[in-house]
Amino acid sequence: MSNTKRDQYVNTIAANGHKISRDRVMHAWPVHPHGTSELPAPRGQTRPDHMWVEVGNKGAGFEHVKHEHERDYANKGIPPDRQRERLPQYMEASTTVGRHIGYATKKQTRPVMSTYFKEEQRVVRNGMTVADNGFIVGMNPLSKEKVRRRPGDPQEVSDRTMENLYYYPPTSLRDAVRMQPRRPSHTKARGLISTRPASGEHTGMYEYIVVLESNERCDLRPSFHPQVQ
Repeated sequence: MSNTKRDQYVNTIAANGHKISRDRVMHAWPVHPHGTSELPAPRGQTRPDHMWVEVGNKGAGFEHVKHEHERDYANKGIPPDRQRERLPQYMEASTTVGRHIGYATKKQTRPVMSTYFKEEQRVVRNGMTVADNGFIVGMNPLSKEKVRRRPGDPQEVSDRTMENLYYYPPTSLRDAVRMQPRRPSHTKARGLISTRPASGEHTGMYEYIVVLESNERCDLRPSFHPQVQ
């Protein structure tokens, strides 16, 4: 992310009345209201419009994650010298395009978000703790066996489904339509696209919201998800 974009998001966060240490912000990003992410909102509140991670300390922020889980992430294939770059990307991915698959704790205060990370070509699962203002408090990796679920919680889906619907980073609309195994059936105003599955395990209609970022680039994000067999 360019410093200009980060500074723009930091200015917006500060303008919304949130306390933020500008000189310690590592990464900041918007959370589109129609994005794919199923990250639960704080109880009794709406999900923040922007989120960010600061260097922090051993109690919260990036240093907290490194202090508690450096070895865990190294065991997942992210060596310590790459974690400063990669972990903030995991945080953004989990909170913008992640699938909620359960919780990391019995008290259900740390939702687990599953995301297909394109660069690594694999599904990653992270438990997330996010303050109600959007500040990333903590994150930890989990294997699917460690995820705690209640009756009725979403289940794991295939890696192929994750790659098609919960992927990071998002692509351009042109590439997304080309890469997805679906045929656009019609396009409406306001950027709503319905697509039917060309083949495979998906059933039903898909409704997509196109979030325009510029004249040349936009995100293709599902506004809701179909039933997956």
